[in-house]
Amino acid sequence: MTINAQLKGKVLNIESREPIPFANIAIENTIIGTTSNVKGHFEFKKVPPDKRLVISSVGFETQYLSVSDSVVEILLQPKTYEIGIVTVKPVKNPIKTRINEITTRNCSNYLVCSGYPWMSARYFEYKSVYHSYPFIKEIRILTQSQIEDSKFNIRVISANDKGEPSEEIIGENIIVSTQKGNHISTVDLTNFNLIFPENGLFVALEWLIIDENMYNFDYKMKGENEKRHEIRYDPKFAAFPKKGKILTWSYGGGQWTQSSFENHLETREYLDIAIEVVLSE
Repeated sequence: MTINAQLKGKVLNIESREPIPFANIAIENTIIGTTSNVKGHFEFKKVPPDKRLVISSVGFETQYLSVSDSVVEILLQPKTYEIGIVTVKPVKNPIKTRINEITTRNCSNYLVCSGYPWMSARYFEYKSVYHSYPFIKEIRILTQSQIEDSKFNIRVISANDKGEPSEEIIGENIIVSTQKGNHISTVDLTNFNLIFPENGLFVALEWLIIDENMYNFDYKMKGENEKRHEIRYDPKFAAFPKKGKILTWSYGGGQWTQSSFENHLETREYLDIAIEVVLSE
């Protein structure tokens, strides 16, 4: 593959000219990408020619941009969200139900990031019983990290009529800091007053390609004597083997695809991301 020179840029709000942190910036249809930092800056060491950038950020319209300069300024248009009116009634002891409950921190399968800002998502199908527990109260995620306070982003996405990821439901980043080791992060969504949509929803976990998340990973391939060195980004997301309908999806290069991550022909298992959704009255 022919490679162009280094590319630097900044992602800004077109209306306020303020920097947009944690934007997902990828080379379309490739496994090359990065994340803007807290000041909106990003950098590519190498960029293939004749490719477009795909810029995705919560709260803004996705933009596709052909690159011809080594320094670019990207202006994103804020997105308007229409949220239905919700009547909130105080409940002293709201009854809760859990979907895809995480029952243990012990896990042997993890999704990892080697420098590409991809997203892994789990689909949550609507069931009639949720009518009694319509509000999305919490999201819980099982992670593993060797870095204290590694960060990731949560996106809550609606499903279209085909059961595919569609539009953002929450118009802002939900940045989560994890603890070192195996940890369950609990995110309180009560203030958003979200009702579980009848088309279902996706909870997407987005790796952030930022210095605070970076670490060196050394490993050996079978049959090799020399160690290999790789830069990775924490945290790692736990996933448990599961049978049945595949509920996992991946975002990369500007598009969503359904993914099994691991498909055993004999057991017909796939890896189900350890994401739990808590509903309440």
